[in-house]
Amino acid sequence: MTKSATFYIKHSFSVWLFFFIFSYSVLFSPSVTTHELHETNARVTLRDGHLEIRIWVDVARWTAKLQNSEAWLLGDIERIMPLKLNKKQQDTFLGEIITSQTSLILNNQAVTLKQVSISHPKTAPSHPKFKEFIVSAEHSLSSIHLLNIRFPKSLGVVHTNFIKPQYQMVPAGQDAQLSFSPRKHKENK
Repeated sequence: MTKSATFYIKHSFSVWLFFFIFSYSVLFSPSVTTHELHETNARVTLRDGHLEIRIWVDVARWTAKLQNSEAWLLGDIERIMPLKLNKKQQDTFLGEIITSQTSLILNNQAVTLKQVSISHPKTAPSHPKFKEFIVSAEHSLSSIHLLNIRFPKSLGVVHTNFIKPQYQMVPAGQDAQLSFSPRKHKENK
């Protein structure tokens, strides 16, 4: 056998082995799953005189944390959730935590949140264990230049999207022009 034929056989075997191992790890690895929502997510929408917060929570995970006495001893939760609550009582308990332990400050003024609703989000049918908590607040500020929010510690990390819609009438058949100011990045200390 010539040197080039031996090299070709060894090289093609290496490529085949790599492809086999890679395919096996992708197809049969327990850590690889389809896109799945694991963290709590929130969307804060600012409008004139009104603010809405939608929070998507894995209720089973959150409930387990709220019923953990060690979490209470460590200060991760303020009170332990009773074990035998029906669905309505559980929703009330969780809604009270969100409204009482979420801190919202607009332009250095504290704002009181009120609960609007709790539902299974129709936008995420692939995540049936998540519930959507909607809270809102009214304000009389003409413009908001500073928003400070803190979610209950028991929710863990909350991936948050902040939205401030711009409204404009677009005449039929004419252009509309919007300008977006560049985002200022905070430096990590």
